[in-house]
Amino acid sequence: MTRSMARWVFVAVAGMLIGASLAACTASATSVSGGSPSVPSSAPASPSAVASPTPEPSASPTTEPSPTPSTEPSAEPTPSTQPSAVPSSGPSPVPSTEPSPVPSTEPSPSTDPSPTKPHAPEVLRVGAKGPEVEDLQRQLASMGYFVPAVDGEFGDDTLHAVMAFQKANRIGVDGAVGPETRAALKDPAPLVPKETSPVRHVEIDIDRQILMFVWQGKVTHVFDTSTGSGNTFENESGDTVLAHTPRGHFAIDRKIDGPHESFLGEMWRPSYFYGGYAIHGSPSVPSYPASHGCVRLTNDAMYWAFDRLPIGTPVYIYPAD
Repeated sequence: MTRSMARWVFVAVAGMLIGASLAACTASATSVSGGSPSVPSSAPASPSAVASPTPEPSASPTTEPSPTPSTEPSAEPTPSTQPSAVPSSGPSPVPSTEPSPVPSTEPSPSTDPSPTKPHAPEVLRVGAKGPEVEDLQRQLASMGYFVPAVDGEFGDDTLHAVMAFQKANRIGVDGAVGPETRAALKDPAPLVPKETSPVRHVEIDIDRQILMFVWQGKVTHVFDTSTGSGNTFENESGDTVLAHTPRGHFAIDRKIDGPHESFLGEMWRPSYFYGGYAIHGSPSVPSYPASHGCVRLTNDAMYWAFDRLPIGTPVYIYPAD
């Protein structure tokens, strides 16, 4: 081979090597772009490949933002739901639960007796017990009305003490302490004897149906009594007579210490002041005149009075006929 021929061969080989090298560079640059090295037509499609990454960013925003807005906003509405629940369930139950029991509980006791009691005081009557009854008994006893025991129990003795007080004050007589009697207890009528004699004596006021023990011009004890009814009845002799209590000045002239059965009924510890007329105990002492002419006291009152009515005790009965 000649030297010129060898140079041609060298040049040809070198050219081939340079071409191969250039092809390799082109192929490596294409594969780096993310396309397929064997598909050169992908190079024009690389815009579509760029568009395909575009879906990736678009997918990633749709995936990323979508949870964010869809989850976050949905969580945001949840607070918005909570505020709406807070006002609706918060304030509404609170007023409906809190205030409603308050008015419904407060007014209901007001309808019970308690606020109205000051305007309409409870009536004290037989069977009542307690400090108020004890105060009543003490007040009546301090004024001279017959209350043998201050025990806080409204029994028969307290009943007749109240009746005597009502009669002496000329108010309705029912033996119960209501508004009218309470008012009278605050401002009672003075007990003034009709007879001014200083000696111990008894006065019987027919109009008021009370019996008073008087000593040195002052009333010491007051009793509920019942005198002649004014009706007619048949006596032991068969005569029709008037149930009338005599008026005037008398004195105790005889006594029986115990029960005495008469034609007209039983008399307990009678103390006679005029013939068959006597001051005596009886189980029935109503608020009005009901006897055949005698002066009735309760048995308990007569038990106390008997020893304080010695023979010779003056008895004054008025008003005159």
